[in-house]
Amino acid sequence: MTATVPAIMESYGFLLAKAAQRLVQACEPELAAHGITARHVGMLRTIAEQGPISQKALGDLHRIDRTTMVTLTDELASAGLIHRTRAENDRRSNLLSISTYGASKLQRGWSVVQRAELQALSMLTEKEQAQLKKLLLKIMEGVPT
Repeated sequence: MTATVPAIMESYGFLLAKAAQRLVQACEPELAAHGITARHVGMLRTIAEQGPISQKALGDLHRIDRTTMVTLTDELASAGLIHRTRAENDRRSNLLSISTYGASKLQRGWSVVQRAELQALSMLTEKEQAQLKKLLLKIMEGVPT
């Protein structure tokens, strides 16, 4: 008798979501020891690169809704990882910048994420890894928000 593959394994969305979930699960325990999450690392990396950046622009880049974005920036600010200041040209808008403490947490967190990615992608050749990234970016461009 031959084992059959469950129909759900034919779903690209399911497979993409599960691959991402496993990658996050691989790094969350070590990140938790640093008091951050994979999502925090991604946000801190963008703030470090793009900052000062508005809360709205950061949410748009990460495709995070406004309510969740407020919660996440509150977490980062209360942990001392970012500074939140009012934009001079729009007093309703917050600008986010990374703190020195946040930069050190980002450095540690990013190394954890990179190790998990390298481990997850180790069975692919460099060419396959580059192709995977190219295809994922293409998919992200094509999926409406």
